[in-house]
Amino acid sequence: MTARTGQPRVTPRYLTPVGIALLYAVVGATWILLSDRALELLLPPSSGAGLVKWQTVKGLAYVGVTAILLYRLVQAGMTAIRLRERPYRQMFDSTTVALLVDPASGRIVDANDAASEFYGWTRAQLIGRPIGDLNTLPAAELAVNLDRAVNSERNHFLFQHRTAAGDLRDVEVFSCRVDVGGHRLLYSVVFDLTSRIEAERALAESEARYRSLITQASDAIFIMGPDLRSLEVNERACELTGYTAAELKHLPITALFPPEELVAVPVRVAELQAGRPVMQDRRFVRKDGSVAYAEISSRMLADGRIQAIARDVSERRRLEEQLRQAQKMEAIGQLTGGIAHDLNNVLTIVLANGELLRHGLPPDRADLHSDLSDLQASARRGASMIRKLLSFSRRTPLEVVDLDLSETVAETAATLRRLLPKNIEVTVRVPPAPVIVRADPGALEQILINLATNARDAMPEGGSMRIAIAERVGAPDDPGDTGRYGCVIVHDDGTGMDPDTQARIFEPFFTTKPAPLGTGLGMTMIYGLVKQQGGWIQIRSAPREGTAVRVAFPLGTAATDANAGKAPLESVALPSGSETIMVVEDEAPLRRAAMRLLERLGYAVIPAEDGQEAIELFAARGGDVALVLSDIVMPRMGGRALYDALRAGGHAVRFLFSSGYDSDEVMELGTGAPLPALIHKPWSIAELALKVREVLDS
Repeated sequence: MTARTGQPRVTPRYLTPVGIALLYAVVGATWILLSDRALELLLPPSSGAGLVKWQTVKGLAYVGVTAILLYRLVQAGMTAIRLRERPYRQMFDSTTVALLVDPASGRIVDANDAASEFYGWTRAQLIGRPIGDLNTLPAAELAVNLDRAVNSERNHFLFQHRTAAGDLRDVEVFSCRVDVGGHRLLYSVVFDLTSRIEAERALAESEARYRSLITQASDAIFIMGPDLRSLEVNERACELTGYTAAELKHLPITALFPPEELVAVPVRVAELQAGRPVMQDRRFVRKDGSVAYAEISSRMLADGRIQAIARDVSERRRLEEQLRQAQKMEAIGQLTGGIAHDLNNVLTIVLANGELLRHGLPPDRADLHSDLSDLQASARRGASMIRKLLSFSRRTPLEVVDLDLSETVAETAATLRRLLPKNIEVTVRVPPAPVIVRADPGALEQILINLATNARDAMPEGGSMRIAIAERVGAPDDPGDTGRYGCVIVHDDGTGMDPDTQARIFEPFFTTKPAPLGTGLGMTMIYGLVKQQGGWIQIRSAPREGTAVRVAFPLGTAATDANAGKAPLESVALPSGSETIMVVEDEAPLRRAAMRLLERLGYAVIPAEDGQEAIELFAARGGDVALVLSDIVMPRMGGRALYDALRAGGHAVRFLFSSGYDSDEVMELGTGAPLPALIHKPWSIAELALKVREVLDS
């Protein structure tokens, strides 16, 4: 046993270099001393020639014996050395990848089979090859690392090594200094990390993609524990809720929902735990107290966490609400058309019978004439109001005509005073001379009412709304425009607008009003109406300084003569005739009133309560009928069907339709050729007389 290692001796002491030398000296000395003594005993003293001969034999024998002895000793020593080196060689050969490198020359001194297999060179090709053929570092940097390893400053390295095929492999190298035969070498063990690094790189890329998907997602993402507290959130979740990521990580997601909603619609955790996805519509109470609407899709992840993806649908809900509002407005418009038809029938009866009463009253009954005038004036005012209601649901192109801007604005202002609260004062300032513009009367009234509504909302505590009329040359945003315009300026004392709001004022659905109050379509509609009529609109406003809106229309070509030469219908001599007129009307009072008016004008009248009765009467007396005055909407058979039936039967009788519906709604009621002449209800006796005569003479 050796004192240093505690292991059995592998080599006998006599096989060490010192032992071999001593053994050789002992054998040689013994041979010399004993061989001469033996010769003296064996040979007589007088035989000199024989002695010389035996001395030669003795020398040769000595050489042979010592040669055999040295061979055996050297052979035993080599065997002992191989036995001593065998464990270390086995370890070297069995190591994954092992190299011996001479740091002085930078060349490989030895390599094992694993190194040969890994690098693709044979062991013979590796031995003597510069380490720089394997390592991809620059020569200077590689030399520094070799020096560090030799001086034991560093023994662990991460490199990229090149194989015989030119492939690059990621390796981890452990190096240590060894002294072999007085030479300082580096013993390096190489581990292939390529697969691990590729897996780590793929994992890192996957993690980066996942992180990118989370952070850049357009939907809010919450990763929660079983207690519904957020473990991870993305930026969109912070934007949706108004909280920072740190704040959200201390809140359960249920804290973001209104308490009463949680009671009515609880979170379905049991379904999530059962592995079923859950979809719910929720309201988020944001940090500032405002509410955001979201669709939340939740599912349980494989690791037991809960993922919730919340899509902000606030804008969609707002648009849906606006769509519902628009549909309600459309329904109201359709309802208005039906109500207007019935009201126009009623007002026509009032006006027609009023005319009959007027002609039947004695001239000296001034009190009754006055009462009757008030009655007819109220009926005409009601008819005007109905026309205004119908103008709001009109879907036809605008009817641009010459109109007195001052007169129209003054009439509309009277309506505005009734619509606006009492704490808002409406004043109108008009120039002394008429301002005639080309505009649609209904559209102009609609524009003024929308501007008045905006002014009312801007003055919740009351104030003043001032309307002025003026003329102007050119548009403010077009220096080359030399056209002349008539302008309506509406100024209020409201809250005003900042520049950002003014920049978006004409955007569809943009509004600063709370959801129930504004649809964001008023100013868009005004802009569209003004542009359709060839005008322009200008807004000046500032916070707390009110708003002034200037709406301009092109001046009319008729100038101040637009109303010249017009005389009241009552003062015009009513034309009469003797032709036969068939009156087709389902409203019995209106049918009787039309009959009496036409008979008063000299016409013969054949009454019919609907189109079916008219056809039957026409079969019997069609040759006498010069004109058919027919309502359009009637039970059994309407006026358009009657018209088509008579035309199909070859009867070219003249037609005059009478309707309380809007013109466009009337045109949509039939098919085929366009409708003939039309007189709108309510009509007066003068309007009816003129229209009947016009059709009969055409």
